[in-house]
Amino acid sequence: MEARDMIDALLDDPADSEPAGDGDTAIGDSGGRGWVELKMINGCGPYAYKRWRQGGRLRSEYIGKVKA
Repeated sequence: MEARDMIDALLDDPADSEPAGDGDTAIGDSGGRGWVELKMINGCGPYAYKRWRQGGRLRSEYIGKVKA
């Protein structure tokens, strides 16, 4: 899956569709604002993670490897 497809799928996920402030799209389980982060690990990747803040902690969920 390509990065844009992953991002679109996250934004269209009804489980994450609770409203967030300032027009941002809800990503975290708590309905808060979040983002998608691409990481390179040991020279491999990129790997996509959804990230959000919850209760003062930074949370993340692995999405998958992004096709080049």
